[in-house]
Amino acid sequence: MKILHLASNDKFINHAYQSFESVYPNANTVLIFEYEVLKSQYTPHPDFTIIGYKDILNPSFIKGLEQYDLVILHSIYPQFVSIVNRAAKSVKFVWIGWGFDYYRFIYKDERDLYLPQTLELFERTRQKQSLPRRILQILKQPYKKLLKMDEGSRIKAIEKCAAFSPVLEDDYELVKQAGMIQNLPPFIDWNYGNLEQHWVKGFIGQRCDGDHILIGNSSDIENNHLDALESLAKAGKGDGQNVIVPLSYGDGRATNDVLKKGEALFGDDFRALQNFMPIEDYIAIIKSCGFVIMNHKRQQGIGTIVLMLYLGAKVFLQEDCPSYHFFKRGGAEIFTVQELERSPDLLKLRLSEKDIQNNITMLEKFWSKRAIDDKTRALVETVTGIKNKEEKAA
Repeated sequence: MKILHLASNDKFINHAYQSFESVYPNANTVLIFEYEVLKSQYTPHPDFTIIGYKDILNPSFIKGLEQYDLVILHSIYPQFVSIVNRAAKSVKFVWIGWGFDYYRFIYKDERDLYLPQTLELFERTRQKQSLPRRILQILKQPYKKLLKMDEGSRIKAIEKCAAFSPVLEDDYELVKQAGMIQNLPPFIDWNYGNLEQHWVKGFIGQRCDGDHILIGNSSDIENNHLDALESLAKAGKGDGQNVIVPLSYGDGRATNDVLKKGEALFGDDFRALQNFMPIEDYIAIIKSCGFVIMNHKRQQGIGTIVLMLYLGAKVFLQEDCPSYHFFKRGGAEIFTVQELERSPDLLKLRLSEKDIQNNITMLEKFWSKRAIDDKTRALVETVTGIKNKEEKAA
């Protein structure tokens, strides 16, 4: 078995590599596409190889794809569109969606993702880009034309894939219902990371040890931070409850406005996490949060939701968010932001141990190492038709 992974330099790729190596040891090659002008903050795994535009323009690179039994696209970046469309028909691709790469096929108007105050911020900042990104857009123009990375080419590449694995099956149904992709590849279930090795590693059996309130998972504007802060201020928080907002990861467009509003509404009780820190330190901080508000209208921050549910937090999601319906259908004890607005006292009472155990049981069904290994095996065998012969011991 030979599996090629095409990815950007993101923290989740290490999780994927470990999962695939667990089921298919020494069978995985990872190529990381990275822009010289926009370096990632993540240090790639030593076994990964960095590639750029010059590599994917080389005909021998495209020809070399034919040696693999399976090529996995970790998101369908524009650069990967060209690779798929130039590859031989015999090459089998699987698209593992990240959300940002397929929500364009659900929402025709990006503004539908934002609540009122955040929408105002979005309109004000949509034309603003950081200097590195402006330079990047200029440098990409000749490659875009040469590699044909337009929307039509993107859909053509998607339809060429043998399977599509979005974050949640609910997302697949939304893409399908939108009808913008006529020949949508069949759904296949797979997720990044597992509980034991990734999401709760080092914290198994532990519980949230405080009553602070966590808002969002990043500085991405889709968190709708401003509206969440306003809702929390109206609901009222208890004395001694801090409001903790992670801002070190993401596009950063909302950061300044979030800082101003958070400090104005909550003063010294507002704490923004703006600097990168070891994962253990980060989890130790958010572990002090017994309550979590994830104000996205689309699926996002699943890792944070999984972690906080496991630790026993009471989690609030937007009622029309696919994530809410997924967890609720799975049997999780989870709440909506709308419920919090109607019943502020929900911030005064933590989950019972019975509810926490119920949530953990639900999480293990979908994210235990065994569950992810089974999904990995099923993905590869379904697409390639090749049965697995060897696995690493757990």
